[in-house]
Amino acid sequence: MIGTKIGDIAGSRFEFNNHRSKDFELFSQDCKVTDDSIMSIAVAKAIMETEKTIKPLLSERGNNNDYYALLIVMTIKYM
Repeated sequence: MIGTKIGDIAGSRFEFNNHRSKDFELFSQDCKVTDDSIMSIAVAKAIMETEKTIKPLLSERGNNNDYYALLIVMTIKYM
C-alpha cells in the first residue's frame, strides 16, 4: 500500500505528460496526491471496517453474500 502511494505521488506530474526516461527527480513540487491514492485508501478502509463488523456475524450465522453486501455499503460510504 505504501509503495503504491509513493509511485502514484511520484508519477502524478507525468499523468497526462508521458515521461519515458528513468532520469528524473523522484519527488518535486509538482508531485501531488491523486484520486487513485484517495480511492485505494477508501477501498482499504472499507475492507477493514467490513472485516471488523462482519467477523462476529459470520461466526454466528451468515454467508459471503452478507460480507459482500456490507462491503458494498462500506465502500460507498468511504468513497
